Amino acid sequence: MKKLFAAVCCILMLFSSAACAGGQATAPFDTERPWGTPTNAFEQCSYTLQIFERVRVDGAWADGQELATGGFTQTLNASGAGKDGLASVASELSVSWKDLPECAENRGKTDLMESAVVFSAASMAPVSSQKTMTLDVRADADGASYNHSYDYSADYAALTSHIKFGKNASGDYSDPKTIAIPSGTKYDNEQLFYLLRAHRNLKPGAGVAFNVNNVADNYIRDNNNLAPMTASASSETVKKELGAFMLDYAESAEIECMLVLLSLSGTDSGPAHRFYIAEPGIRFGKGNIKTAKIIVGYEYTLYTSAGTEQFRYVYTLTGYTTKRSA
Repeated sequence: MKKLFAAVCCILMLFSSAACAGGQATAPFDTERPWGTPTNAFEQCSYTLQIFERVRVDGAWADGQELATGGFTQTLNASGAGKDGLASVASELSVSWKDLPECAENRGKTDLMESAVVFSAASMAPVSSQKTMTLDVRADADGASYNHSYDYSADYAALTSHIKFGKNASGDYSDPKTIAIPSGTKYDNEQLFYLLRAHRNLKPGAGVAFNVNNVADNYIRDNNNLAPMTASASSETVKKELGAFMLDYAESAEIECMLVLLSLSGTDSGPAHRFYIAEPGIRFGKGNIKTAKIIVGYEYTLYTSAGTEQFRYVYTLTGYTTKRSA
């Protein structure tokens, strides 16, 4: 059952008071965060999501037809300065699968995700995290229905997380579980996009390594281990087009981006996650608004248990603002 859960939810996880008791973060981050000063900072990034089937063409893997569409939004708020400053990131993701046989058990389904993480604006050390995954009912190979929705929370001061997994016919969660969080330096899965942007050493030709806590992934693997991740940026930049929505912030519609490859633990099949991050020297904004290292694209390929490519997920930045709503 957990293997089916992993196949359906893999991509949805990534985007899965001080925290002294949880292990203070010590990695070198930019003194001035890429999303602006910590005092009353605000930023919202919106992405479209396309999911393509993977097919063999002349012996190589390529995108086939589009199987699903969706949207992903991350909203950051930060307040305060110094060791008492806090930042929060709220994320929302929706995925709508088409009514096509190539979608397999996902055919015609709609999945939703909401998450929120609070972390230190100074050290990036996580304080708390919560995530709710609302998945459509599916059927396994024998025709039996299952619902792998889940809900979790993580408290980094108490080093404890709680997950409720799997809804039964009555709509109740059937498998609640408490999972300890290891001590030591680590970050939360739900702050991953901002962790990559803030790391001072992630620049063309360089790489960084860090540990991430992912409650849902620990449930799947039946352990409480941290996930070691390595992010490396290509020495050559890549040109990317920006939409008209960015003209209020960017000097040009075409910018240089770092291609950052994020590798998960060695037990995961497939290539690294690919992030297209605006080159560190490029600044966005006018007046007092100054931001940098915006993630303009994100891609990931999902493999089957047999090791063949199944789906490719493509996120494209289609909305950006540092202006609060009136």
